[in-house]
Amino acid sequence: MRIAIITSQYPSEQNPYPYAFVHTRVKAYVRRGEDVNVLVPALVEEKYVFEGVEVHRMPVRAIRRILNQHDVVMLHLLHISHVPARDGSLIYEFLLRESTPTMMFIHGVEVQRIAIARRDQIVWTQPRSLAVWWYHDFFQIPKMKRYLQRFLRVHPRARFVAVSRWMLEEVRRNLNLNLMSKAVIIPNGIDPYLFLFKDRWKARHRLLTIRPLVLKGKYAVDLALETMRHVSPPINLDIYGRGPDAQKVRNQIHALRLQGRVRLSEGFFSHAQLPDVYDGHGIYYAVTRMDAQGVSMCEAMASGMPVVSFDICGIPEFVQDGLTGLLIEPYNTREAADAIQALVEDQNLYRRLAVGARRFAESISIERTTARELAVARELL
Repeated sequence: MRIAIITSQYPSEQNPYPYAFVHTRVKAYVRRGEDVNVLVPALVEEKYVFEGVEVHRMPVRAIRRILNQHDVVMLHLLHISHVPARDGSLIYEFLLRESTPTMMFIHGVEVQRIAIARRDQIVWTQPRSLAVWWYHDFFQIPKMKRYLQRFLRVHPRARFVAVSRWMLEEVRRNLNLNLMSKAVIIPNGIDPYLFLFKDRWKARHRLLTIRPLVLKGKYAVDLALETMRHVSPPINLDIYGRGPDAQKVRNQIHALRLQGRVRLSEGFFSHAQLPDVYDGHGIYYAVTRMDAQGVSMCEAMASGMPVVSFDICGIPEFVQDGLTGLLIEPYNTREAADAIQALVEDQNLYRRLAVGARRFAESISIERTTARELAVARELL
């Protein structure tokens, strides 16, 4: 099967972060023997190879000319833009006109209104913040809603793929659209054989969270630091990641007098390095204000780390309270501290949750999830 993957961004050697979840899928498709062509809208044509995957950057008109060479098209965050060479509208129109077999993956930002789902991003005193809000909510979102409606109602061979039921509910809340009649729920897959299960009880005093270094907002690093005020030594926390607020995070660590118990490891960590990051840690604190799944959380579960997280958004679809982790009242950092303390003190609870977490992680292995995605693609042919 010849598959066109169209996405607004893709990882490269210079910038390995953007849409890594798409790259993980592509590698799994290739391992299964599929013929995959990665296409990224861009101003000029360019070709590069990242971890064995050939990536083609080109204007959307050039992409449109070669789409008939493929059996199925998979769309990941194909944005609508005022820049013609990057405007996904031309591709959407082509797919609708030709009734090309199409899988549209719903990830979040492309269907969420900032004013509804991401209000913390609006800073009234910053003109750029206001411009981003208006551009997204009043230019991109209305157009995207119209395309979703047309794929839903008139495209005979289209399917929507969401990582969680909560994500489909977000479409309904933000756009007043019910995609369920053409939707399937397939989580982002993880590699349970890269993240090997270990008994980590002896490392239970070392907490881990992997977050972009943004102090507030959906990544909730501020809540992780607030939680550490309520747990007792010798429990400590390692924060891994990079982002624009690294210095703000350091300042907050010092302001809360946590520099002896919170360590910031700033930088990019490749997927192959993550098992080494997980080693030496015993509990994963999946702190968040909004998450459709939480891939690093699921990888920690595969590694044998019990998870503490908030009962919010898509998290309960991946963490069953008392079976694969502990869920707490959203944003209640004292309750989070109590849950962490309970895991540190109760060996039976710790090991029972660790085993349950691993079992769940195996159920969403990348081989299983991509097999389901390819099965959906074949049904459309």
